[in-house]
Order: sequence, then C-alpha cells, then structure tokens
Amino acid sequence: MLIVSIPYHILPHLSHYQVLFVAKWDKANISRSLKEYCFPIAVFGIQILIMILIMINLLQDNNRQIITTMNVPVDVPITVKISQYIACMVGVFTAGDLVTGAIYVGRRPIKKRYLDQEIAASGSRVARRSSFMRAMSVALDKEHPWKWEISNSMRIVEGALVVVVSFIFICQAYSAIDLWLDFAAVQFVGLLDDTAFMLSQNGFLGQTAKQLSQRVLKYEIFSENQKKKKRVRRLRLALFIVIGLFMWAGLSYFVFNQANLTYACRSITVTVGETRHQYARHFSGHYDIQDFKINGRAVYVQVQGRGAFLAYCSRDGINRWTISPLEQAQPGSPVPETWTKPSNEKEIPQDPCGKIVLQSQRTKTHDVSEIGDSMKFWTMDDADADIKCNMCDVSRKGGDCSFRGECHPEKRFCQCSQGFFGDSCQFSGPCTELVGHDELHGLYNRGYQKEWDLMYLGGDAVMVYDRPVYVQNVSMQYQRGTFLIITSLTMFCYLL
Repeated sequence: MLIVSIPYHILPHLSHYQVLFVAKWDKANISRSLKEYCFPIAVFGIQILIMILIMINLLQDNNRQIITTMNVPVDVPITVKISQYIACMVGVFTAGDLVTGAIYVGRRPIKKRYLDQEIAASGSRVARRSSFMRAMSVALDKEHPWKWEISNSMRIVEGALVVVVSFIFICQAYSAIDLWLDFAAVQFVGLLDDTAFMLSQNGFLGQTAKQLSQRVLKYEIFSENQKKKKRVRRLRLALFIVIGLFMWAGLSYFVFNQANLTYACRSITVTVGETRHQYARHFSGHYDIQDFKINGRAVYVQVQGRGAFLAYCSRDGINRWTISPLEQAQPGSPVPETWTKPSNEKEIPQDPCGKIVLQSQRTKTHDVSEIGDSMKFWTMDDADADIKCNMCDVSRKGGDCSFRGECHPEKRFCQCSQGFFGDSCQFSGPCTELVGHDELHGLYNRGYQKEWDLMYLGGDAVMVYDRPVYVQNVSMQYQRGTFLIITSLTMFCYLL
C-alpha cells in the first residue's frame, strides 16, 4: 500500500455562508438546529435587504425635473469621469464573492482528515484508478451536497448585487469624493458575511456560531490534478476581465450620451414675472436646445420673441447660467472658442458673458433644470423668473398635457389642441374679450377703451410668448384706425 496525498484547493475565503453546508439537523435538539441554520440565512437576508433598499433609492427619481436612464446626471466634469473608470477597475477586484462562487459551482468540499488516503501501489492502471475512486467516495462528504450548492448560490447572488449596486453608484456620481464614499459604503455591506464569520470564530456571536465556524475549517475543495488548478486560476482571471469590460462598456455608453447631450433638457420654458425692468419680460417663452455646446454645456435659443439664448458663462470666475439677447452674426466674424460645434444660422449665440439680462446663482451644474427660480437681473436684483424643463412623457398619450394636446416626441413639450394653451395645456380659451382695470385711467383719458378683443390671424388666435394678444380700434385726433397691442403680463387673460 502507498500513502498518497490527494490534491485539493484551499476553500475560498471564508464567509458566513459556508457554515450553512455544515449545519446539522438534530431532532433531539431542534432549538440548536434552528440556530445553526438561521445564522447564515440571517446574514444573507440582511445583506440582500440592504442592497435592495439602496438600489430602490438609487433608481427613484427623487422629484428631479429630468428623468434619465438610471438617474444618470446630464454631464459631469472630467475629474469625475476619470474617477468613474478607476472605480470600475477597483470594483472588479472587489467582486471576489461573485467570481469565487461562479468558479466553485458544481465543485465538492472534502474533509481534511481524508486528504491522505492509502491507495494500492501495485496492479494495473485500472485497479489503481478503482482504488483511488473508492478512497474518494469515502473522502467526499455525502451528507451536504445540496447545502453546499445553496451556500455557494447565496455567495453568487450577494456578489452580483454588490457589483450591480456599485455600478449604479459609479454612473450616478456627481463628484469624485461622493463617488468614493458611496463606493466604500457598498463594499462594506458586501463584506458583512466575512465580518460575521470572523466574529463567529472569536465567539462574539455565541457558542453555536463559533462551533459552526470551527466545523467549516475542516473542509477543503477537492481537485484531481494540477492542470485543473491552473485552469481554475485562468478562469478566475477571465471572469475578472469580463466583469471589468462589461462595467467599462456600460460606463462608456453613459459617457457617450452625456457628451452628446442625450440627457439634457430638450426644451425649457422661461417665465419672467412682474418687474420694474420691463424689457426683461421679453425673455419669457419657449427655448429649444441647440446642436452645439458653450463651455461644455447645452445652449438654448428662444423660439418666439425678439431672440435670446441661455448658456453657461465660465469666464473670470462668473460661473453662472445667463440669458442674453441674440446678436446678428457679421460676415467673417470668428466663432467663439468655447463652442464645441458652430452653427451656420444668421443669428447665433455669441458670448454668454457679454450682454447679460438674467443670470443664475454661481453654480457648476450641467443641468439647467437645477437653476429653478434662483435667477437675478444684471443689476443683481432678485428676479421673479423661473426656468422649467419641459419633460412631458410621450408614452402617457397626452396625460402630461391634460389630455388636451400631445407631447412632442423630440422637444418634450406639449403641443396643445385648438382652444387650449399653457405649459401643460391647462388653460382653455383664450377668452375672446378682455376688460381693463380702472387703474389704467391714463389710457382711457387718451381715448383708449376698457374692452379689448382677441387678435386673430388666419382664423387662429395670435399668441406671443405662449400668451394671447388683445387689440382694439381707437379713435384719436392724431391717430385713426390703428391698433394697440398690450404685451404686459398683467393684461393676459387665463381662463381655466
């Protein structure tokens, strides 16, 4: 007889899941048996619950105006993008539970006391092989094969959730410091099973858990030859590479869309309320996104009105979103260096730091919807102005447009049916007649009337800045048959 050492793999880094396959059911002591099974299941349940709660919170819109895939930001600075790619690489090396669990699917643990077996040294090759297999039938534990597969499956599920949640965190990062803090928190949750096993070994979780952790140390993973060991190492490396490539590919998809303004507002609505700066109210209205950038951010141009644009000014530390009037492009005039893609239109946005009419608070955000109502005038007086991202949902079939219009599939604003108007087609009308207030006695003394009629053009009501226009015929000594158009917001009629 010859004493041979059976090749084996060291059991993968121990966690609390492994104790499940050595847990025993004793009918004489049901309470102890329940403890042995509940310890690993409880740790697994806590980890999975935490991961699911985190994932639900990450995928909620949190009242954001812009709803993007996985709540990915409109865009982020280059420092954050570099950190995201590094975090993906680090996340691959911390995906040990997923990789280890995948490698050991179908493998069998073996008790250490059977590692050295007496095998016949003489006889034919078939006889020696038969003797070896008989030894293995004794060595391989027959009692817990299904429990080993369950514990290994728990490791795979937990490892996969850690990778998925880490990837979501990485893609949603707004700053490098927040990225690494969130990433560290997820990795800590992923290591709870390893921490629980260590605490069990030292008796902090009770005698039952300590005995289970000592029992699992008696097992190793069986491997028939050295070639399979090398194959396992290569498979482990291949899995790490595949996971890394998938994470980088997914992140690159989002980075590409951010560079092409896919997640930016397709159109916005600017509303300037009552102010002593009467000229500023002409900047109200609908603005559409353009196919170029200024200072790495989207540009929006007014659709109606005298012509204005909203862009980001980063010169001289201003760092504000600004609304400025459009300038007439001169032949041969140079294109601003801050442009990513120039336009060939006659009226083009020039320097957003030049003739500023309205400006936001200092910010570095790429998302124009975050400006909200924080606008100020060029004099730094507070402005009663608001910027809203038009984000109606095409799939709701007019639900976001009060069922009185349809959502534009590209610009995402409501195209109201005849007889309705407003950002969400919430107003009906407009009313056909407007009666002025008595406070306008100065106009009445000059020959104007209190009654104003809705202005029509080609059978349709005339709308300026998405609001109705009213006119009247006046008779004066110095002026006959003329029209007066009131464009003040105080004179518009909203009839629900």
